Amino acid sequence: KKLAAEGGRSSPRQLEEVRRAGWKRLSAVRNKEAQTTTSTINPEKSLEKPPILDNHIKNITLAELLGLSKRLSLGAWGLMLAILFFAATTGFYAKLLKDMVFPPPNPLKGENDLLRNENTSLKETVAPLLKQASEKFPGEEISISLKKLITILQQNNPSAQPLRTATATVEIAVASNENINTSYINQGGYVAFGKGHEALLVMADTQCKAFQNGRGEVIYRGVFNMDATYPANGKPLSFLRDAEYIQIGFKPLANKSKVISGQVICIFNSRERIEVKVPPQEMAEDRILIRNLEGVFPEPQAS
Repeated sequence: KKLAAEGGRSSPRQLEEVRRAGWKRLSAVRNKEAQTTTSTINPEKSLEKPPILDNHIKNITLAELLGLSKRLSLGAWGLMLAILFFAATTGFYAKLLKDMVFPPPNPLKGENDLLRNENTSLKETVAPLLKQASEKFPGEEISISLKKLITILQQNNPSAQPLRTATATVEIAVASNENINTSYINQGGYVAFGKGHEALLVMADTQCKAFQNGRGEVIYRGVFNMDATYPANGKPLSFLRDAEYIQIGFKPLANKSKVISGQVICIFNSRERIEVKVPPQEMAEDRILIRNLEGVFPEPQAS
């Protein structure tokens, strides 16, 4: 009421005063209720025996009181034991029946089923290889014959072989009448296979060449290699199938040059060769892009 009368927002000090007043008021109400309850109860009256039992209680002897107490005690104990026994046996048999009808889940059973399924799947995968190895190399130990078979399968399917070497020869023709015939040192270029913002494979070098072909075009040429420490080294060659585009860059090439044509030739592991045509385009800043890679990588051969 005080805050309402004063109006406006209350300060922390005012809130604290109200809080104290509230607790003080609550204590006063509790004390008043306690006094009212105490005054309405007469302890002496509450302990008086009912009048109707006075005469009967006076005539009961001490021995009778002891016997009655004993009988009441034995009966109460018997009743309590019977209740406890009934509750215990009922709970036991109920749990037993529940476990028989709805057995609890066995975690080991789930793990065993998972292992059994994995083992079955592994057998289904390996069994044909084992059979093929034993047929191609009869009489040899299965481990040796299996290694030989895997080598043959990799030769038949080069995309399954690990990537060890990668070389790219790139030639780009741009519209220019500049009379140039130069080898650039420390101004080379790169070619990269990309997926989204990730570079799957990058080949680069610090040198490139540029020369006028006499038809109003300057040819930029570079031979780029994968570094032996590059993270792609050792991956199956098939991982390049995930590439979404090829990006090319030449350091001496002017930004936003007009590309007439071009070609990228890649050789992997000294034997796998792919060729990609560079479509006409105006460069995006300092980059040349090849977005259509359909059919670039040959499908794996059936073993």
